[in-house]
Amino acid sequence: MMTSCGKRLSFLAVFSIICFLIVSMVGCSPKPIKQGKLVVKVKKVFKGEDVESPYFFSSIIKICKNKDFVYVADWKMLAISILDKELNFIKRIGKKGAGPGEFKIIISDMFCDDSHLYVKTIRDLHIFTAQGEFVRQLTLKFMPYQSYILDDGFLFKVNNAPQLFIKTDKQFNIVDKFYENDYLMPEGLGKVFVGANAYLNSKSELIIMKATAYHLQRYDLAIKQVAWEFKRDVDFWKAYVEKSENGRSYSILGGAGDIFEDNENYNYFYLNSKKEQMVDVYRKRDFKLIGAYKYEGDVRPLCYRPEHGDFLGSIIGEGDTLYLFELVEAPSP
Repeated sequence: MMTSCGKRLSFLAVFSIICFLIVSMVGCSPKPIKQGKLVVKVKKVFKGEDVESPYFFSSIIKICKNKDFVYVADWKMLAISILDKELNFIKRIGKKGAGPGEFKIIISDMFCDDSHLYVKTIRDLHIFTAQGEFVRQLTLKFMPYQSYILDDGFLFKVNNAPQLFIKTDKQFNIVDKFYENDYLMPEGLGKVFVGANAYLNSKSELIIMKATAYHLQRYDLAIKQVAWEFKRDVDFWKAYVEKSENGRSYSILGGAGDIFEDNENYNYFYLNSKKEQMVDVYRKRDFKLIGAYKYEGDVRPLCYRPEHGDFLGSIIGEGDTLYLFELVEAPSP
């Protein structure tokens, strides 16, 4: 049985802890958001000078990675280079043509899992094994701009329809359409869709970046509702619409950019009204804004796939060069 002295000591200990926590909460001001400049620190470069080189690229457009391979899509050569996890060249597949495993028109997207590689050319989807063997080709019933792999099927983003996302089953049959596009109503042009960008993170959470304002949303695919959203009043390049010389309308997307995911943070790239590249850094575990930077450098992350795996946040392709890199804060002048 606890004595009265023991009870008093126990009470004092608990009271002291509570007081310490209160003082800590009141006395500790939140850490200021880091500011400055971000640059790319290049660790290794892969580039071939002649067309016979295994690392010759004419114009890299997409990169994806599974547990065994890294795939690099070349926009001009209509070819896919397959590399191992250490980025050693294995082989190249594809070429211009109409036969099995050949592409009649430019590669617009590429995505992969551990068993298959998917290469999209406008409406046609070319399916290969992970090792690069041709499986089949099919024509989609819609024109997607971005493609994502889900546990139970696929998700495609479209910009030219009221519903922004189309979900399919594993056989690419449409099972759902959801999330309405933003649109503008400029005088004399009617309704013009302004499609938000979207990013499927490594936890299969969909992050939507609105185009008409600085507005991020984390979207719950299971219940099709916004689970979290964040807005900032910053200098943001607004979306607008113009009319071309032949009378047709076209839209210019605003400052909504791309999410680049590394091991600890989400790096949100967007343009301000001066069309300068800005980067806001959100901590992944709680989506807290911890940094607001200006990006400077000749090389900008272009490939934002969660399937980068061990290379998460470390591979980019620009033009004819493949880079292994990391984002770092620029030293103060």
